[in-house]
Amino acid sequence: MERELERREQPSEEQRPLLSRINRRFNILFFVAFLFFAALVLRLAIVQLVHGEQYAREAEANSMKRIPITAPRGWIVDRNGEVLVNNEPVYTVTFLESEGQRIDYDEVADRLARLLDSDVDDPAKVPLSEVKERLSKMEKYRDQPLPTDEAALRHLLEKETILEAMRSGYRFMPHRIKEGLSVEEVARVSENLDRLPGVRLVVESKRNYKRGAFLTHVLGYTKPIDAKNKEYYLARGYQIDDKVGTSGLEAYYETQLHGQDGVMEVKVDKNGRTVEMREVAPPKRGHDLVLTIDARFQDAVERILEEEVKRLRKKGADKADKAIAIAMNPNTGEILAMATYPDYDLNLYNLSGKEFSEAWKTHIKGRERNEAVYGTFSPGSTIKPATVLLGLQKGLVSPNETVYCRGVMMIGNRAFRDFQSRAHGAVNARTALQKSCNTYMYEMALRLARTQTHYKDAFPEMDTFYAQFGLGVRTGIDLPGENMGWRSTYTELGNLAHYAIGQYHAYTPIQLLQYVSTIANGGYRMRPYLVKEIRGESEQTEGLGPVLMARKPEVLGRVEVDPQYLQVVREGMRLATQKGGTAAGAFAGFPVPVGVKTGTVQVDTKRGIDNALMIGFAPFDKPEIAFVVIVTDVPKGYTGGSAAGPIARRMLEAYFNLGAPATPSSPGESAAPAAAGEENASAMPKR
Repeated sequence: MERELERREQPSEEQRPLLSRINRRFNILFFVAFLFFAALVLRLAIVQLVHGEQYAREAEANSMKRIPITAPRGWIVDRNGEVLVNNEPVYTVTFLESEGQRIDYDEVADRLARLLDSDVDDPAKVPLSEVKERLSKMEKYRDQPLPTDEAALRHLLEKETILEAMRSGYRFMPHRIKEGLSVEEVARVSENLDRLPGVRLVVESKRNYKRGAFLTHVLGYTKPIDAKNKEYYLARGYQIDDKVGTSGLEAYYETQLHGQDGVMEVKVDKNGRTVEMREVAPPKRGHDLVLTIDARFQDAVERILEEEVKRLRKKGADKADKAIAIAMNPNTGEILAMATYPDYDLNLYNLSGKEFSEAWKTHIKGRERNEAVYGTFSPGSTIKPATVLLGLQKGLVSPNETVYCRGVMMIGNRAFRDFQSRAHGAVNARTALQKSCNTYMYEMALRLARTQTHYKDAFPEMDTFYAQFGLGVRTGIDLPGENMGWRSTYTELGNLAHYAIGQYHAYTPIQLLQYVSTIANGGYRMRPYLVKEIRGESEQTEGLGPVLMARKPEVLGRVEVDPQYLQVVREGMRLATQKGGTAAGAFAGFPVPVGVKTGTVQVDTKRGIDNALMIGFAPFDKPEIAFVVIVTDVPKGYTGGSAAGPIARRMLEAYFNLGAPATPSSPGESAAPAAAGEENASAMPKR
């Protein structure tokens, strides 16, 4: 059976020639396929091994790059539309090494150093000794002699500076070499671009603060992204070489001001030269900010601060070095002015390198902080309206009840005095504020202590009451990093007395402004704000775009105080500007009725240095402006009335457009140069 099957499986004589021909054809086909694939492998090997590097370089060199186009930042304008901050186009030299591109960094840096102007070439700005010192600190020049020729030394330092800029940051991202090129520099670089692989001339926007040293501490400034915040901004789509808001409104409204970057497609050849450029998406400018501030009034306030501080120095207050003034609409929270003297020109932040370092040391150092929001000051007697309200609301005293002031009060075994131990006689809630009587305030503190299980419980009771007015809590103003103030932790009975006259905690000027505004408007604590609108880009060549956000007045809280008591305190503040009041000299003959409270705070008893303060509002019957003025480091003899008072008066004259500014009073000219109670008690609390 098996043999029969094998016989049947064998091909017949007729089939054998046919099968032979088929086998030959398959062999030929396999051979041809083998030759084809062998040739293909050989060709691939030649391309990869022999010409691979060349082809890869050419393919990469002719690649298309997508380069971001930095969007201009939004503008900042005052409430009337005056442009305060915009952008100015400038030429910038950048360096970008494409992947696969071979660039001789030394050669490019050397050529650029000969084409760009530099401070290094100016002996007046960079002495030869400094050039040598900076070069000798570089590792590559420690073990080799430097050139002896001065020009060669200066050129070498400039070249190394450019090299450092070319190598900094990410390798395949644009690096700024120099911003703000002159017309001559642009011409020289343009003529030599074919010899400067990787170098580009681009037009960028530089932040332009149009009024220079104006609204400095409010506007803020921009700087390149620092290493600490790099990951934060990169995750939000920023480029590593972007500039971002670092302080003030520039920082608080960074998201709105930043804008949307555009995209440019750039094709480069194998030599790194640009052969084609195409804008894929145009950049979109950031949104514009409309401020609550009138630039004319702000300018007047800044000028008044400068003039009055200089006048104080000429009259012997030579240590007076700083003044703060802020004003707000107490009914809405709109900030009308915010100034700290001295200030500086924000355009200095457009400088770079050594030029900026010198400018910072000369013009910026010590002036950086917005004292209105970050500075903390003992309020002194300006706290007394809150203390009187505490006494009235807690039922510790009635409006017309008198407290007899002998000029000194014993608390425990210590004497707590009025200024110069002056006795005011019988004073009530109104006249205690008019004359700034310490004894009345001490009495309120002691009466409060007697209502507690333990006198120390009076401290949190006072904290809670004062916090209703914004003292010791954040006001919510639209500026970054608002300070909450400084809190004392001492709890002796004498500290409670000092608390009542403003010598315990320390507050920021913006907290004092919110506090006096709450008294002025009938008990509503309003959120202060600087930006009233955010606008989109206008379709017209001029003017503002559509309103994207319009801020409305925001009530943060209403104080739990009987309105009649608020009126009593306002009347006491009105009396302070009249005969016998601590601000009578500053506001003598002033045509608009004003309510104020003065304060004088001991800072350094050995040197006889005080701070002078004044808070207030006007007009008295229908307030539309509240204000705070602080002058630091005035000598004994000057008070809140005589040092801060003239500034406050001139501010109100400017606001109400009353004509020529008032002549400031000296200590001897004021009707009450150092009114009783304005000075601190002699027994100072420990801190």
